[in-house]
Amino acid sequence: MQKTKFSILILVLLFTFTVNSFAQTDTSKIDLNGKWALQFGISHSFTLTNFDGATFSGKYHFTNNSAIRIGVTLGYNDKDKEISGTNILPDTTKIYDYDGNLSSANIRIALQYLHYLEMTKSISSYYGAGLYYFTRPYDENLEDYRLEKISYFGYGFDLLMGVEWFATSSIGVNAEYGLSFGYSYKEVTSERTYTYNDEKSKRYSNESGFALYSQRVKFGLSVYF
Repeated sequence: MQKTKFSILILVLLFTFTVNSFAQTDTSKIDLNGKWALQFGISHSFTLTNFDGATFSGKYHFTNNSAIRIGVTLGYNDKDKEISGTNILPDTTKIYDYDGNLSSANIRIALQYLHYLEMTKSISSYYGAGLYYFTRPYDENLEDYRLEKISYFGYGFDLLMGVEWFATSSIGVNAEYGLSFGYSYKEVTSERTYTYNDEKSKRYSNESGFALYSQRVKFGLSVYF
């Protein structure tokens, strides 16, 4: 509910800016040709965050109407893990103590082309399309107990529509949504040693498929230089 109210508030603000030309910006003096821009997300609490989850999001304008945008998301997690306990059975008691490691990483790269329509009263609509690729490998290894490896990746393309309001020639506020269509593949391999009888098991599974889904509305701030 809070996110819905925030979305409505942003749309109302954009509409108000359009009707009243709040910024008093002379659009004839806004020249985006050859400019770079860093993009930041606007959260529901009106604080700046990453744009669409990306570690870095930026764009370059070839002309006033054409731009290319790249978003890169990077993440890595590495933890040491210990499991200890006691198995009490009718005929035996076993104490186990295993040390291991848990690691995961994620990478997502998106490259998009954006086409801006003619600017009217500091407002410019745009549409775009682009490709994305992601991978999220996962590896858990507990010595003599369990080994699990997960390979997960996907790729696809995005269709985008948005509107950007230029508060100044160097600051733009935008609202954007779109559609994504992509393919994903997940492969899981796991091995486990049962402590009470030292038996081992191995399991393998995989799943893949295509998906079409609508993107959530994103609000952002672009700083041009």
